Amino acid sequence: AHHNSQAEFGAFASNTIVVEGTIVDIHWSNPHISIDIRTTGGELPAGQNWRLVSHPVQIMNAYGFVREEFAVGDSVKLLGWKNVRGAPQIWPRAIQVNDGPMKSNLRFTDMIDIAKGAVLVSGAHRVRAHPR
Repeated sequence: AHHNSQAEFGAFASNTIVVEGTIVDIHWSNPHISIDIRTTGGELPAGQNWRLVSHPVQIMNAYGFVREEFAVGDSVKLLGWKNVRGAPQIWPRAIQVNDGPMKSNLRFTDMIDIAKGAVLVSGAHRVRAHPR
């Protein structure tokens, strides 16, 4: 059985936090990619170790993310949900690497927000998948 990300990180309609950090490790594999960061700012104290947990590789690729755009030492800024059980994990809503665009990591949530008439005030952009 597959786990439910909303059971681990709360409802996607709940508020997100802003987190800034530096990438210290990258696990770009299935069943889910994960990126370890050391916090540098945002709504978490600086100097903490957190793990970004997200979709499988093929969904990340379909959403316009590729492994090559992430490197150890890169700075990241993200909007995301903290693990509801207190684990140092975040499910990202949108991710910015270095000075690049803030890119949406939840295409389905984007569609729901648009249908409700809500706008994504975070500045996140939906992007096209990279050509193969």
